[in-house]
Amino acid sequence: MLLLLMACEPVTLDTPVATLEETAVDSAPPEEIGGGKGKSACSSLYDQDVLQDFAIDIDDGEWNAVLADYAGGRKQYHPITFRWGDEEVSAHLRLKGNPNFSWLPKKMQFVISFNEDDPEARFHGVRKLALDHPWYEPTMLRDRVAWSLLGKHKTLPTACANNATLAVNGEMYGLYTNIEYYDREWVERNFGDAWAHGTLWKYGTEAKTNETGADYDIVRDYFNTASVSRLEDLGSTDQWMRGWASEIVIGSDDGYWCCEHNFYLYDHPDDGLVFVPWDLDLTFDILAYDVDPLVGYGMTPSQFNAVTADDPEGFLDALEEVNALLEVDEAVALIDAWAEQTEAAYLADPTRSTGVLEREQQLERMKAWVPARRGYLDSWIACERGESTDADGDGFGVCQDPRDDDPSVFP
Repeated sequence: MLLLLMACEPVTLDTPVATLEETAVDSAPPEEIGGGKGKSACSSLYDQDVLQDFAIDIDDGEWNAVLADYAGGRKQYHPITFRWGDEEVSAHLRLKGNPNFSWLPKKMQFVISFNEDDPEARFHGVRKLALDHPWYEPTMLRDRVAWSLLGKHKTLPTACANNATLAVNGEMYGLYTNIEYYDREWVERNFGDAWAHGTLWKYGTEAKTNETGADYDIVRDYFNTASVSRLEDLGSTDQWMRGWASEIVIGSDDGYWCCEHNFYLYDHPDDGLVFVPWDLDLTFDILAYDVDPLVGYGMTPSQFNAVTADDPEGFLDALEEVNALLEVDEAVALIDAWAEQTEAAYLADPTRSTGVLEREQQLERMKAWVPARRGYLDSWIACERGESTDADGDGFGVCQDPRDDDPSVFP
């Protein structure tokens, strides 16, 4: 567990999968998202119904330089030609991930940039692509399914994600999760152009947008106080609780709730600090389904502890609202459909670091975890609200029963 904390041909589905956000559209009318304003549709690069087929051509000398970067822990950009279907553009490629933890297997993760030479250049509305494959995640779906579920919530800034293959100089290199890159374009999509000039803070400490105008005092104040009255001056604690609840519901093992690690804060020009989930590849069955929302690992941040203690009913409302997004049949259907969509590419992946049986087992664990987590949180919320029912009739009330929706589960 401590280790985890450190850290083809296009395939078309016969039946389109229902998703949280329209994909296949590069711009769309915004919808209000509370904490931000203007959440709009994903680029067609994140179409859920097709396994994307990306390809790059790169000079042998530049590819050898990429390999040298991988050996030396560097993230330097190298020129490439990027191909998608019939389209071809000049671009740049660099390595992605934490060299001290992610760069263990032979498969490299990449960022592909379309605006290194021309800052105004975009490809289907995006500046960069992030191709992600953590060596410890054989399903290749945790990030994707998590973002799909959370994307239904209008008050949560979220990322677009699907799967893609990458060919290098005409040869299959690997299967990836294709996750939206957090930059100014992401800010514009989630908050709208009029509110995109704020600062996006990685880990709440590193300015990723509006660097020259970044207000270091606001994030310094956030981390240096557990006073609820002061925190309420810095942003919407209601929005924060919904964001924290999103990590709790999907069992994020490596985020803010546990353990003040992978997350962003957006300094919204009107609304102050907005909580933004990030990096959801250690979710679902990584945690036991009955991990307590308030206790977690016992490593919850002081701001979380202060705000939830000050407004326990508001926290229960936020948790119940987000838990309702974990619709069991929908989530299981997404896992099944996207596992089928990516299966051939996974089998053909010459650089994958996990086996077929391992993937199959973890997919089954994911599907079993979803109803267990949803049922446990329903019971936990009911108990916290003082209910004493025995909904499943197994002789144990909701406060004793970890799943009051299933008579086969009891203390």
